[in-house]
Amino acid sequence: MLYRDETFVNGDRLLIWKMDESAEELLPRFTTLRDEYSDTISTFRSKKRVQEFLSVRYLLRIALGHDVRVSYDEKGKPSLSEEAGLHISISHTKDYAALFLSGSREVGIDIEQMSDKIFRVKNKFLNEAERGLLDETDKVPLLLGWSAKEAVYKLVPGLKADYWEQVFVTGISWEDSRLIVDIEGVGALPLRFCVEEDFVMVYN
Repeated sequence: MLYRDETFVNGDRLLIWKMDESAEELLPRFTTLRDEYSDTISTFRSKKRVQEFLSVRYLLRIALGHDVRVSYDEKGKPSLSEEAGLHISISHTKDYAALFLSGSREVGIDIEQMSDKIFRVKNKFLNEAERGLLDETDKVPLLLGWSAKEAVYKLVPGLKADYWEQVFVTGISWEDSRLIVDIEGVGALPLRFCVEEDFVMVYN
């Protein structure tokens, strides 16, 4: 089910799909690449992976009006080789798939399930300054901090595998739904976020 479809003033487009449908329900909605998609998902071992694959491609079909192939580089960054100049970023969580598109710039998006599991990993990705900024007793700001670093990793090329040590959350505005991160060697970058009942999401 289409959960959100928003086009911004600069032409960027954000789409979210709630993964309610089975493969049998989604596959007939495709046309030219239906058989190709069917062959691909037949190799997947989990229902969740099938839902993620088809949901993202259906969001792309909604956005572009036709079936499309997604390619991935050696670091897992997605691209649309048949859509010159269109930049994409993809993210999944338990019941949702998110897609961010731009015709003018690189983009990054991350969506995270609302979960207490974030408390278990907070010591891995928070530095001392971030501990003072993000309430360690509240999962929402912690999830936003994690999601911000994930989104930046997708957005900024050349970050190390331990990118959370290069990306620092330096500001948060709940009123404007904005985060500020400082990226080692790059500088400050504003990010947008949203908080829903089931998930948080950060994007730029």
